[in-house]
Amino acid sequence: MTTILMKETKNGVEIAYDSQCTAFESFELEREKVFTNANGVIFGVAGLLLLNAELKHAQLPSIPQDPAMTEKWMVKTLLPHLRRLFDEVLPRRQGDMINMSILAVVHNKVYEIGCDTSIGRRVDGMYAIGSGGTLALGAMKHGASLGEALEIAAGSDPYTGGRLTVTSARKLLNTTVSV
Repeated sequence: MTTILMKETKNGVEIAYDSQCTAFESFELEREKVFTNANGVIFGVAGLLLLNAELKHAQLPSIPQDPAMTEKWMVKTLLPHLRRLFDEVLPRRQGDMINMSILAVVHNKVYEIGCDTSIGRRVDGMYAIGSGGTLALGAMKHGASLGEALEIAAGSDPYTGGRLTVTSARKLLNTTVSV
């Protein structure tokens, strides 16, 4: 699957992820698992590669200007849009939503989107999804940096590996988004 880590800090959101994809018994595939959609939402997707590509290029509703409106926008605007997208995409996967995990960053807040399209936020501001997520989160809770936690997951989880990237939401938002 993968390992995607995000941590809210006073300086913004720190992000770490691997690039290894596993399909057809091959570990030789790579995919950018964290990306900025054209509307400015940063997504981290573990699981469905099909969903990864769809989210990257989907025409999503505009983010609210007022950060105080973010949660309402997530629940009332973005999630219904994602449900429609999932209804369109998932039949191509025979309805397999079990292996899907999504993190979304909006206005320097991380939201975990469940397979039922519920959202949640962690009190400690540390997020980890994918097959190596539990290992990495444990390392983070014991003082490891995101990069160190990602390396621990890559060393222990056979589905985490390839190119390991540590970046920030600020850097991802400043990169040119291709549509």
